[in-house]
Order: sequence, then structure tokens, then C-alpha cells
Amino acid sequence: MTAKRSQKTQSKAAARRQQNPSQWPRWRRFLLSLTLVPLLIGVMLIGAWALDIDLFGSMENQIVVGTLFLLFSFAASNALQEKWSLTAGWALLMVADWMILSGQSVALQIVGFIAAALGVILVGAHYVRGIRRQPDPSRTKQ
Repeated sequence: MTAKRSQKTQSKAAARRQQNPSQWPRWRRFLLSLTLVPLLIGVMLIGAWALDIDLFGSMENQIVVGTLFLLFSFAASNALQEKWSLTAGWALLMVADWMILSGQSVALQIVGFIAAALGVILVGAHYVRGIRRQPDPSRTKQ
């Protein structure tokens, strides 16, 4: 009985260490901080597009590339945190963005819309699970 209990306690402690970034190796924390680079590039490209500043190519390409950088940053960050459903969701949204906005063919765009729907479902399901796990503030005693 105590062996099972100690095994559960050890697995819970390992799960907490995995979620605590201060317990991660330096290389992993460094890579996680590097995911801010594509995030900032994406924000700058979208901001430049909004201000009508042409940095490269055409303005339409600028917004697409900025969005791809943002979605890549989200996917990479969640992959380093081992949140696989979020990683898959953001990656699907990134691929869908490219498929839909590339304008190659209607069939490719349809596949892109399906990928986008799956990505939204994966990301949305993760956040809905997180919201359901939080305690209801109206039920707490004061």
C-alpha cells in the first residue's frame, strides 16, 4: 500500500518539476526565451502593415509572413513546454494560414480550412479544459 502511495507521490513531484520552468535545464530555458524572437518579428511586421510601412515585397505578403512568425512562436513555445495538443493546434493553424493565403488552388484552400478548424478545436479544447479545472469563485466561502 505504501509503495503505491510513494510511487504516486513521486510521479506527482516529477510532473510538478516538469511544469516548473526554474527546474528545467539551461538550454531548454534558453530555447524557450528564443521563441520570443519570431513573436517580436511577427508583431513588428503586422504593426508595420497596420501603419502602411512596406518593409519587403508587398504589403499582403508582410501580413502573411507576420502571422506565420506569430504562429510559429506559439507552436515552438508550447513544444518546449511539452504541451502537445497546443503545439499541434498552433502548427495546424500555421499550415492552414499558408494553405489558405497562398492561393495555389481551391482544393488546397479547402484542406487549409479543414486544418484551421482542427487547429481551433485543439487550441480551444485545451483552454476549455484549463478553465474547467479552475475552482468556481462563487462557490468559495468567504
